[in-house]
Amino acid sequence: MVGSMRPATAISADGPGNIYNGVAVAADPGAIGRGTLVCLNDETYSASDAVKNGTSNPSAFSSMARGLAGATTDSLLRRWAVISACNLRPTLRFSNT
Repeated sequence: MVGSMRPATAISADGPGNIYNGVAVAADPGAIGRGTLVCLNDETYSASDAVKNGTSNPSAFSSMARGLAGATTDSLLRRWAVISACNLRPTLRFSNT
């Protein structure tokens, strides 16, 4: 799931980048088995944990319960959270892709 906080007419519209990142996340093998994911502002959240904290800031979403499910930089998926049964706060690991 993707969205945007700024309109397409804004100088720094975030929608196109969010769509690009959403496709990159959906195509990544690491997304398999993670359920519905939300991609906004170079961050990926589990949809069941995503919370909107603001109304206009592009980084208005967070996941207070579990943290990020993944992150993208330069429009490439860079890391996925490693989630274990005994670790309620996942840690992010970097990949070479």
